[in-house]
Amino acid sequence: MASDYDTQLIESVTVRRSRLLSAFIFGTNPFQQRWLNTLRLLIFGVALAAGIAAACVGYSFISTMLAQADA
Repeated sequence: MASDYDTQLIESVTVRRSRLLSAFIFGTNPFQQRWLNTLRLLIFGVALAAGIAAACVGYSFISTMLAQADA
């Protein structure tokens, strides 16, 4: 029984610390936190898509140059 109380107390402290850290970083506006997280994911997705596109263009360029060198 004591173990359950200890576990519950530890989890409660962990959640409280997480909420305090979020409030300290993002302020009291929860909408701003969701907006910033969404914006961060959008920027990461655009950067990933740009990287994949650059890799495809680079591969195409190199394969074309090698094909022309063989001819």
